[in-house]
Amino acid sequence: MICDVYIRAQIRTFTPCPGDGDCNWVETDVPLVQGRWYASNAQLPDGTQILVGGRNNPTVEFVPANGRGATYVPLIGNVIITTPF
Repeated sequence: MICDVYIRAQIRTFTPCPGDGDCNWVETDVPLVQGRWYASNAQLPDGTQILVGGRNNPTVEFVPANGRGATYVPLIGNVIITTPF
């Protein structure tokens, strides 16, 4: 049985299908510092992904991490506390 925390910490990428239709989700070898569910993300100009929040997770994290961990953001923490998902 796979632990839910493990599942939420995995990073999965998807590449659009080539002409032969052979496409799938691929799990990376490096997990997130903190598991996330329903997080928002965006690609930054340097190619790094920023992951913001997630259910009960008021932090920001970068992929690749490049030595950076998850950073607590009070604004996100306040929203999560007052917003029942």
